[in-house]
Amino acid sequence: MIWRPTGGHAYARIDRAHEPGTWLTAARRTADPLITAWEETPGPGAMVSGSLPGDAYVHAALDAAGARPGRRPVRVLHIGTEYMAALLAHGLPPWSVTSTNSQTPTVQAEQTFQRLAAPVHVRAGNALGGLRAQEEPYDHVVMTHALRGLVPGTLPNMVRAGGTVVLTLGQDLAPVNVLVRLVVTVRGRAEGRFLQPVSPHDAPWAPGHAPAPFPPPPADSPDRQYSVRLPSDLWPRNGFPRALWAIGLRLKRV
Repeated sequence: MIWRPTGGHAYARIDRAHEPGTWLTAARRTADPLITAWEETPGPGAMVSGSLPGDAYVHAALDAAGARPGRRPVRVLHIGTEYMAALLAHGLPPWSVTSTNSQTPTVQAEQTFQRLAAPVHVRAGNALGGLRAQEEPYDHVVMTHALRGLVPGTLPNMVRAGGTVVLTLGQDLAPVNVLVRLVVTVRGRAEGRFLQPVSPHDAPWAPGHAPAPFPPPPADSPDRQYSVRLPSDLWPRNGFPRALWAIGLRLKRV
């Protein structure tokens, strides 16, 4: 079962068993993202938990990672869907990529890579917990699930100096997430820049990072004492306000 976004909060459900031709056509239309899983019943307000991202996001994320074969073995850790891990592995020496996805059982992930003929290691558990004992730092970490707030300190700690961290960040103030590329200067510290806005259909929220709905104001409290109403024209129609977005990382439940 897949869902094709049709605009706003509307989605067209496509059942492979009943509509094999429509399903195959949608799967081959790689310019658009497809939803593969939800955190709850699909519909308005439901959070996407799995997707096949569109071409624009795939190209941007893979290019930002900069994983290329070289004189020494390249080690890449991917956090997210098996689809993106298989794409990362394409063009690299076999077993250069390690994949981890807390939403997919290890055996199921291994079977997926076997079907895709993708030589990818599968790492069980939560990668945001940092390196394990005897685990060497990676050259690149690519995370294709979105995180809310600041970059976890464990990610730069998992990468050698000179390596990269590519991930999607979101926050409570903005209606859009962004793709970020960081270069690790020394172990545990990294710096970089925003690359481009990202749709939640391309990079779903990581488990536990989706923004919770705003609760209604208390009945006995004036609305102005409870929250700040942001003007409707705060976010421009054209362009992306990087500075305003960065400020939003520090603001919680504005």
